[in-house]
Amino acid sequence: MDERRKLKIVYVAALALLLILILIRFKTFEDPHGAVLMLFVALLAALGLVFDLDYDPQCCKNAGIMALISAALDFSMCIESAATGKLPAVSWHHMSEAWVKLFAHLVFACAEFAWALLCFHVCHEAEGGFWGLSDGALLATQEQARIYGAALQWTERRTPVCNGGIKEVVENFSGTAQKLPAAGP
Repeated sequence: MDERRKLKIVYVAALALLLILILIRFKTFEDPHGAVLMLFVALLAALGLVFDLDYDPQCCKNAGIMALISAALDFSMCIESAATGKLPAVSWHHMSEAWVKLFAHLVFACAEFAWALLCFHVCHEAEGGFWGLSDGALLATQEQARIYGAALQWTERRTPVCNGGIKEVVENFSGTAQKLPAAGP
């Protein structure tokens, strides 16, 4: 089995796990806002699969960015609930609802961050290089640098077209004047 097929299977399996987490978040923890945000992430990922045979890199990038934002929001919820000081003492016999919500938000944040990393990896593989650049695009050869430098010097020496440059170009034109035909109705 080739690498792209394995990656697609992992992508679809992770999408299914993300949908299960969304259902748990919506039903058990009664957190509709977080569930809707995660649902948008999953919808973008699903759209990426629908529009392309493997996955659409743009939808995958957007899903990864939204997952990263959602993970940051859930992580901030963990910090907020821990920083308020309203957490009761830890008891192994009776788990407080506040601790369950704290751990749930931590699990959601980790899952969303893992999804964002998976989307980054999928986009990296789909585009064939780091952030869409091929391996050879980062460094130019000596000959390419010499040609680029010569072209840059030539454009810097040209007569500027702004602030009266057009008048100079027209006055210095050595060709014969041509009259355009009149525009018809």
